[in-house]
Amino acid sequence: MAFTSQPSILIAEDNSSLRYLFARVLMRAGFKVETTDSGDTAFGFLQHNLPDLIVLDLGLPGRSGVEIVNYLQASPIHIATQIVVVTGNVQAHSMPELARVEYVLLKPVSTRELVSTVTNIFDRCVQ
Repeated sequence: MAFTSQPSILIAEDNSSLRYLFARVLMRAGFKVETTDSGDTAFGFLQHNLPDLIVLDLGLPGRSGVEIVNYLQASPIHIATQIVVVTGNVQAHSMPELARVEYVLLKPVSTRELVSTVTNIFDRCVQ
């Protein structure tokens, strides 16, 4: 994965408070952040942009987070996009649809856990 000087992140979260909080802490950590509030707007964004990472809620209105995961994993241009699923579904770790998703964080997610996870992903990818 090749990064620009500032890795880009898409946050797809329908809860406006969480979306704002996640965006704020990730921007403070030095990342370029875009946000969407539904699966449909996330899908539209991904049609024209190549974020390095997506923080993805599974329970999005419109297209579900699982549909977005399937799209990313099937799309040759998004094959390097890292996925961090953020969900309140305690069974997400065992969902077959997420078998290839390495990072699943259960809500409530602390900002420290989110920033640490994202930072570790980028640190690992540049080594």
